[in-house]
Amino acid sequence: MQRVVSKSILKSVLASIFAMAFVVSVASAKFPSLGRDSEKSATVDIPSSTQVPNGPTLAPGTYKVKVLSESGTPQVGFYQNNKLVGQAAVSLVDRGAKSGQTDARFDDASGNHVLTQIDVSGWTKTIQFGQGSGNNGSGTSGQ
Repeated sequence: MQRVVSKSILKSVLASIFAMAFVVSVASAKFPSLGRDSEKSATVDIPSSTQVPNGPTLAPGTYKVKVLSESGTPQVGFYQNNKLVGQAAVSLVDRGAKSGQTDARFDDASGNHVLTQIDVSGWTKTIQFGQGSGNNGSGTSGQ
């Protein structure tokens, strides 16, 4: 008798676990932003006043960079204190492998500090700004 009761309880517990897992998976599919950030973003340090091609001039500081749109004309936004301070059109170029660290690259050839590229740790795409890709200097940033 005890063995029959144990099997019955075990089946009931397993059915409950399965039902809960099903509910969680349906909720995750319906609300993908619950429990994880669906936007691609990274923290980037800008060491000096920097021009973003087709975008703002950024004052020195730490910015959160978010990919706002990946289709059509990709856009990134620059945020400080959760406030959008500027955005720019970019190209997202496949690297073929994940980047090992977050790194912002700049071109100083024209006498201006111009942002040309951002590689983000763990991403397989590079964010490229403007037409040129002259990367004479770089500034690293934290993730």
